[in-house]
Amino acid sequence: MDPLDVYLTELLDTMHQPNRRGAETSALINEIANSYGANHVPIEQHLSPLPGESPNTAHAKMKRKAPETALDRDKKREIGKAYRLQCREKKMKTEQDLVLLTEENNNLKKENEQLKREGVKQPEMVQTRKEEMKVVKNELCHLKDQLQIQNAVVEVLSSQVTCSPC
Repeated sequence: MDPLDVYLTELLDTMHQPNRRGAETSALINEIANSYGANHVPIEQHLSPLPGESPNTAHAKMKRKAPETALDRDKKREIGKAYRLQCREKKMKTEQDLVLLTEENNNLKKENEQLKREGVKQPEMVQTRKEEMKVVKNELCHLKDQLQIQNAVVEVLSSQVTCSPC
């Protein structure tokens, strides 16, 4: 073992036992350990089993096995091929949906602009209709007055006809 490795191993051991060398050297030890990319977490913590695993099988699950047979490789290849095909189909569907939604969005924007223009015209139309209603009411009042006058004339004339000797 290289003397530098031995020294670093000692330093790492003392990092977790600061009272062994004293508090004044712990800063120097940390600085040296950091400059060599030393890990501050003990190795045992990295290799601890996950909750629900037994300590004996935790490390065995970390290793990845290569496909043992050609059948396994073919199966893996088929699964990958199916996944890529599924991704392509999903991408195509997403692009088609995007085109449809873009078209719908543009139509809605046009409709919205049209409604805004009509909304601006609406108060003007209401005002115009109010003015037209005033004109019609005035004409109606005038016609009612004319009707009353004509009714009075008819009454006078009809009373004269009945009163006059024939």
